[in-house]
Amino acid sequence: MTLSASQKNALFLLSKPREYVKAHPRDAFNSRTLDALKKKGLVEFYHHMNFLHGAVRLTKEGKKVVNSL
Repeated sequence: MTLSASQKNALFLLSKPREYVKAHPRDAFNSRTLDALKKKGLVEFYHHMNFLHGAVRLTKEGKKVVNSL
């Protein structure tokens, strides 16, 4: 699976929890990058009450890719 530099960077940032919450807001990343990662099955979107547009997290496959980088 080929990943662009921005996709690799987004996966790396998603692998680290944020300081004040355990979720990453979708607004913090480029939507096209996240949509491409979702299409590849590396991230998933979910509802989080602190973020208007929801949050994003790594899937099991996404965690495997991050560990191999």
